[in-house]
Amino acid sequence: MKTIVVKNQEEWDKLPAKFSESTWIEIRSDKSLELIVRVCPGSSTVTACGSSTVRAYDSSTVTACGSVAVHVKSDFASITLLAFAVAIASVVKNITKKSKTCKIVEIPAEDWTVKGFLNRHMMIPEKGTVILIKRVSKDFKTQEGTRNETLWEIGTTLEHASWNPESGECGEGKYHACAEPFFCDAFRNEKSDDKYIAIEVAVKDMHAWKNPDYPHKIAFRKGKVLHQVNIAGVKL
Repeated sequence: MKTIVVKNQEEWDKLPAKFSESTWIEIRSDKSLELIVRVCPGSSTVTACGSSTVRAYDSSTVTACGSVAVHVKSDFASITLLAFAVAIASVVKNITKKSKTCKIVEIPAEDWTVKGFLNRHMMIPEKGTVILIKRVSKDFKTQEGTRNETLWEIGTTLEHASWNPESGECGEGKYHACAEPFFCDAFRNEKSDDKYIAIEVAVKDMHAWKNPDYPHKIAFRKGKVLHQVNIAGVKL
């Protein structure tokens, strides 16, 4: 099996989307750096070694050994801990301990309320509003070709005509958005030419569910589309 050693974020970002042969990727970054793993390349196995610090997003799979610290930022990431590795997470269902000396630090779940959502994602309202992120088509649409097709044009304010967030976490009766762009990828990832948009939403117009399947998603009744952002949330 081919082995590639990655020492920093730039080297990780240069990896191909998929390898032609089975490849072992070793993360050996300096402990002062934090390497972000959003999605692991196809046909690869990722191991974090030494004293690396890693943030795991999306459906990434990471095996941590040595004194590695893994900040688990996705409910779908799969983490295996060896030696003295530590995983820090609010959801621990996909974290496996392979030694007596590794450790899982579970972030206590706050009340499943709008306030709890804001606190978990370190979002501080300004004048009663926050900025949420939504992934849309290249034409700024969602639910294309259905009766729920919606146009999220920059500068427009949308208000849900049939606001009913209690009907369920998914489905009709509300608009959905996330705290960060990469969280949106769990719900819409078929088209590579999709866009991310920033939406200004009043806290009073948001709704959270108890024990949600997707704790990074929130419902909202009304919001103003501000502008496009990139995967890091920076305005384009």
